Amino acid sequence: SVHKLNIKELPILRDILFDKENLHWKIQITDVEGRFPKKYLVSEEEFYWVGEFIASTQKQHPKGEKFVTGAHDMGYHSSILPNLLGFEWNGCPAGISILAIRSNGDVSGCASLGPRFNEGNIRERSVVDIWNDPNAFAYNRKFKMEDLKGYCKRCRYAKSCKGGCTETSYMATGHIHCDPYCFHRIEQQRKT
Repeated sequence: SVHKLNIKELPILRDILFDKENLHWKIQITDVEGRFPKKYLVSEEEFYWVGEFIASTQKQHPKGEKFVTGAHDMGYHSSILPNLLGFEWNGCPAGISILAIRSNGDVSGCASLGPRFNEGNIRERSVVDIWNDPNAFAYNRKFKMEDLKGYCKRCRYAKSCKGGCTETSYMATGHIHCDPYCFHRIEQQRKT
């Protein structure tokens, strides 16, 4: 996870990892769930630089995106940078196509999501029952356009993007479906 204290180490890490066999490097930004101090979060400009770093690394490495990609919190609809995810972004996959089971048995839509997003515990219900619960993961499974906030509400990619990464959005704004760490949004702000 990238933050202000280690962002300058990315080129060094790339040099160390570049020639390793059978390696896939996935880069994400740090969030503030837990005890991580918010003052060390990357700025939007640093976030964009991380995107540029991933894109340049993909160009340099013979395996391209098979060597390095951005995690689910890296990107969205840039007109300059290529897709860094390795798949088409159709909104946060937490509770849609992925889930996380913590060591204590708590189940959430993504390992990055904090306790507020727990949907149950496998010591009390089976993971199948939690996954198939029609009320589970409602923040993404029952998404409506009216759920969007901030810039995302008026973005031309709103319908497919659905406001970006749930955790990053919540961590940065206190709301979901309004992720400010968005390449498209940053590029649009640079134009004004």
